[in-house]
Amino acid sequence: MRWGDSPTIRWAVRIPPLRSALLLVLAAMLGACEQGDREVTITGTRRLTLWDQSYPLGIKDRAPRGWRQVPSTMMRPLNYRFGEGEEGEVYLSVVSPGPPNSNLSRWKRQFGLGGEAATEEASREEILGTAGYLLELEGTYSPGMGREPQEGMAMRGAVVPLEDRTVTVKMIGPAEVVAASAGEFRSYCQSLELREAARLANPES
Repeated sequence: MRWGDSPTIRWAVRIPPLRSALLLVLAAMLGACEQGDREVTITGTRRLTLWDQSYPLGIKDRAPRGWRQVPSTMMRPLNYRFGEGEEGEVYLSVVSPGPPNSNLSRWKRQFGLGGEAATEEASREEILGTAGYLLELEGTYSPGMGREPQEGMAMRGAVVPLEDRTVTVKMIGPAEVVAASAGEFRSYCQSLELREAARLANPES
């Protein structure tokens, strides 16, 4: 170095390999952001599923705050659990049109009560714009399908006959849990709305 020249100071910084890799990734991300918006065309298609529908099977519901919605099944497009330990279940089903007594009688037999005169024992209430049948049962419940009978159970069930289908709503669980939620069940049934054309049937036919 000659007299009068400014000294030159060089710094050597050693960057660990991992940090170097992170810096390279960050630089790549920043570079991608500078490319601007790009148009993306989607050519694939798939069939709509139940989860794509705003209202499964054209029925809109409004569940109470304490109910937890669980995945639907083929027979339970609207499916919920309730109770402190989620011991109870509520589900809505849509089946082929038919006389209300067929479902009401089957529910009675599940409680070992026989299926006669089920419609006469059910109360009547407007649901989905027509007269629905509400049935209350309590005792030993035999769900069938190889499952063991359960003592101390209760059920609230609603059957709504439409011309092109029958809508059923069933609440099942320990008797004390169902009794505490009986008002919520009735409110839930009254919240149901049809979101597509569906002709009402004459409940007396």
